Amino acid sequence: MTGGDGIHHAERRAMALLEEAMDQPLDERRDWLENCSEADDQVRALALAMLLSDESSDGSLR
Repeated sequence: MTGGDGIHHAERRAMALLEEAMDQPLDERRDWLENCSEADDQVRALALAMLLSDESSDGSLR
């Protein structure tokens, strides 16, 4: 596996984790992601970055 494949795999896992976070109440999503033990640090960081990016933009994930 090349480094690029690993990045894409982590991004897919982060998207899946973010989808799970969307099942949480809006005000609990960040805490849920930060404390999710199912994901490794890289995946959790990517998912948090996606969530924070959405929060600072138009909030389309709400």
